[in-house]
Amino acid sequence: ADAPGGRDGGGKPATAVARGKGGGGDWKRRQDGRRGGGEEKTEIEVFGEKKERSTAGIDFDKYDAIPVQITGSNVDCFKAIQRFSEAKLTDSLFDNLRRCGYERPTPVQRNSIPIVLAGRDLMACAQTGSGKTCGFMVPCLESLLRSGPPSDGGGRRLPKPCGLVLAPTRELAAQIHVEACKFSYDTGIRCCIIYGGADMREQRQDLEKGCDILIATPGRLTDMCDRRNVSLELVQFFILDEADQMLDMGFEP
Repeated sequence: ADAPGGRDGGGKPATAVARGKGGGGDWKRRQDGRRGGGEEKTEIEVFGEKKERSTAGIDFDKYDAIPVQITGSNVDCFKAIQRFSEAKLTDSLFDNLRRCGYERPTPVQRNSIPIVLAGRDLMACAQTGSGKTCGFMVPCLESLLRSGPPSDGGGRRLPKPCGLVLAPTRELAAQIHVEACKFSYDTGIRCCIIYGGADMREQRQDLEKGCDILIATPGRLTDMCDRRNVSLELVQFFILDEADQMLDMGFEP
């Protein structure tokens, strides 16, 4: 489960310039045959009532006391952010963090966001409730927003997501999907979920509406790929959540 942020009082960031591996342009005005925008749910349906989003009862001093250790090559060049505004996120993503109440990053978020935005691979280990979902979804979404949609995203033909998140259980996948939909709200980026034990036809129909970030369990993803219901050829971000649990359950390359 993710942990919300606190208050930082930071100003609104400047809109980021498109760059990277995408085809450029706006996700809401994409050129791959699929219309962006057109939210399927209202803000209240996605985020809940505003009074339910308050973080006033959370003691962030306890988060600040958590020690952080970073290892790897040239890690000294990465400066942890103290506020989400320091990451210079695109307006739409920053607004969604505000809607969630995520304004002050937790330790894992402070360090993971600048590292992933710099294009580095990352393995993060932190306790449940430390904010790992936000820590990997925010830089993934930000990078996609900056680069723009791919020129060939599959449209309403073969879905070709740019981001892939694997989770060991349908329950965890569902939790990640809920958070991903909050962060991607009103950005033009569409998040989908597939898992075993559910109707494959309905999941396939949802994918055919367009899929930019796919959250999946390994077994159902394998089935979908074998049936050519989804292609992974455009994946730029690959996230393994609870990777140790997946290995314990027998999921191997």
